[in-house]
Amino acid sequence: MTTVFVDSSAFYSLADRGDQSHAQAVRVGQRLRGADLVTTELVLAETWFLARSRQGRDAALRLWEVIREGATRVEVIRPDDLERAWAIAHDFADQDFSLTDCTSFAFIERHGIRDAFSFDSDFAVFRYGPRRTVALRLLGLSG
Repeated sequence: MTTVFVDSSAFYSLADRGDQSHAQAVRVGQRLRGADLVTTELVLAETWFLARSRQGRDAALRLWEVIREGATRVEVIRPDDLERAWAIAHDFADQDFSLTDCTSFAFIERHGIRDAFSFDSDFAVFRYGPRRTVALRLLGLSG
């Protein structure tokens, strides 16, 4: 089964009915039922912050509860991921990748993940592998 990395933009769009990407997120989410979904604790923290700041604490707790009940595996960023994230930030110096994006990309690269559920266009820019030939298939942006 293919592993799909889930970004905070996808989690947030699923949770906020008023988000412009909500309907698309729900369609993609339904297609991904039963898939091997994975994210990191930094994405979880970023998701919590987004939901808390935009929708309030109760909405953030509901979203966290869905994640902790097993909707998505939450993995820990390792020290070598942080080092690789630093290198990614420098390798893509012309981009404004966040720390969470860089660590997500390092995690994705380490696990050889090819699919990402995201509405963040930075995921369309990132490439890895020999001569940066591996691009992520974006399930949120592409449908």
